Amino acid sequence: MPRRIPPGETRSGFVFTHAHPGTKAINVDLFGGSRENDLSFTFFIDVPGFKPDHSEAYFEELYTSEKITDLNREDLRSELTRMDRQTRDRLGENLSMPINAVIIGEPQQVLQALIRANWVEKPRTDAALAADRELLFDRVADVVFMKNLSASGGRNELRFWLSPMREKGTPVWLAHVTHFIGEGKGRGHLDPDLDDAAAYFVQDIWYGQGLAGYGWVQGQGQVPIDDQQQTFGGSSFFTDGHVIVMWMSGPAVSMLDVDAMDWDDGPGRTAR
Repeated sequence: MPRRIPPGETRSGFVFTHAHPGTKAINVDLFGGSRENDLSFTFFIDVPGFKPDHSEAYFEELYTSEKITDLNREDLRSELTRMDRQTRDRLGENLSMPINAVIIGEPQQVLQALIRANWVEKPRTDAALAADRELLFDRVADVVFMKNLSASGGRNELRFWLSPMREKGTPVWLAHVTHFIGEGKGRGHLDPDLDDAAAYFVQDIWYGQGLAGYGWVQGQGQVPIDDQQQTFGGSSFFTDGHVIVMWMSGPAVSMLDVDAMDWDDGPGRTAR
């Protein structure tokens, strides 16, 4: 297929891409006589033979209408400030890591933002689901994504739960964002700084032009660096108690047009 197609003419052909399972993102940019006339499109195409876990998640069946709470932006901020965000084991007794990210957007908007930023969809086996000990809302994560997966186990991991909250009708998702450091062969070990992982995530989606706005909330569950807690797997972690709140855009948004909420200071501004 030629690189240039003259105005008013049609060409057809094939575009070859890297072979990997999951949703394929295709960017198409059209350049006009001025920047105001430029157009950008992103197409998301399912690759046959691969079923990510989100394709089998029945989000509309998780909550009845009576359990859904619709909030305005400031009420959502207040709720996130005081809510218990820590995951629990299957008995509901032992605590693990707190949620460090809140994502607001329709499922397709969230998926597009993640795919655009090169997060990879993951299928999960029945055995993996049964072995998962991190529960929120009495269930394991609804969806899992990964990025920069290495043979040594290094990776960024994103685990989503759809909450019963809505912000003016838009779904609110709670998430663990974690960074695992790979050393040799194995599964890697958890980077203990959960705030750093959250800061990376907002910058990553911002750079991928999938972010409409963001703000930091100082919530519950502070874990000092000199008194770290442990996950169910025995990994240590610490946090200032911050949570990053992100509004996904769907269509690409310029990095210069992202709204920054004048909420709480971000990580590193409070004493540990």
